[in-house]
Amino acid sequence: MNYVTVNPCKVCQPLGAILAFRGIEGAMTVVHGSQGCSTYMRLHLTHHFAEPIDVASSALNEKDTVYGGAANLKLALKNVIARYKPALVGVTTTCLTETIGDDVNRIVNEFKAEEQVNDVIIIPVSTPSYTGAMIDGFNLAVEATLNVLTEEGEKENCLAIIPAANITPAEIREVKRIMDNFAPFIFFPDYADTLDAPFFEELPLIFPGGTKIEEIKRVGRCKAGIILGVCAGKNLARLLTEKFGVAARQLPLPVGLKATDVFFQTLAEITGRTIPARYQWERRLLLDAMIDAHVITYGKRVAIFGDDADLVLALARLVVELGMVVAICAVGPPNKEFVRQGAAAETILNPVDFDELAQAVRKTRLDLLMGNSKGKFMAKEKNIPLLRFGFPIHDRLGAGRQQIFSYRGAIQMVDLIANTILENEDLFVSIS
Repeated sequence: MNYVTVNPCKVCQPLGAILAFRGIEGAMTVVHGSQGCSTYMRLHLTHHFAEPIDVASSALNEKDTVYGGAANLKLALKNVIARYKPALVGVTTTCLTETIGDDVNRIVNEFKAEEQVNDVIIIPVSTPSYTGAMIDGFNLAVEATLNVLTEEGEKENCLAIIPAANITPAEIREVKRIMDNFAPFIFFPDYADTLDAPFFEELPLIFPGGTKIEEIKRVGRCKAGIILGVCAGKNLARLLTEKFGVAARQLPLPVGLKATDVFFQTLAEITGRTIPARYQWERRLLLDAMIDAHVITYGKRVAIFGDDADLVLALARLVVELGMVVAICAVGPPNKEFVRQGAAAETILNPVDFDELAQAVRKTRLDLLMGNSKGKFMAKEKNIPLLRFGFPIHDRLGAGRQQIFSYRGAIQMVDLIANTILENEDLFVSIS
């Protein structure tokens, strides 16, 4: 165990909040902190999604650190509203502004009164980087938005679908494809089109897409809600249930056979509808793919890592279904629920940094690594392949189009894992 963190196995909270606000139609984000913070986050997001991403900054300097950043934040909000004309502005804090004690709620209220801002919604969220991780910032921003916008009212025949984990634009589209066959729904936050956008001849200041503000207001009138994620999202489920009377359930990410079965069975139970034949057919296709791959994957040893406990847990359960051995299952930030869920692994590391993880990898016989791009140095040292999942992926194209949800996504995963093993071992395997 390290008594100091060496190369953290996590990404900071404000980045997750930016991702959440990107899923709201007409939204823009201001990072209250130094210029470097917003630049770092914008760079990470742009490399991962291969899309231009604007993030504003209050750009604090040494003087502002001593005397406070209120004036900077007010000027940043004024400029963003004048330039981008957003419907909503999310304000995220950073280590610097949390440490010096800036009261962001008070500053925002003063700004709205001084500038008579009535037509733009401003939502501040506390996201210091010295605690938590990207997924925590994401969930805090979602909670803050629901608290500000969502209204109570007579229940409607609709479902609220809220991810509490790092899912891709392609996976959002897959969930929405499935939901279209069950019931009316509200997916929030929906960054499918804002972070995987089509070609524009003239680049818009704010990309079209995202959950409409009117839809977010209606979340409290949904008869039921599904939180995608069991290791995070407890506060989201509690908020929906206790404040708005929405019967919320937490489900594991629908990755692999069993977890996707749970997802479809829950939808059928809530809506009273039969699972459509097309998905039953896709399930049988997945079973066939798993049988085909079993001779290749059985007994292979894998280490899975990341800062999103739900994604790591989902990947671990999928590879176990393929007969693989999870030698190491590692999640950077501490997560009691991840440990309690008990991934079927020989070694569970939580919390962990990359220094400790690398030491464990060196001591273990492995055939495969699964995690984000930061694992590439371990993979090269070990001379084994790295399958890239999670965030960030900055040395491969198509991270936003990666889709591992549902039976269809699992089929792609099975082929990818099996073919990676074949290529690395230069094997010819007859599966006939």
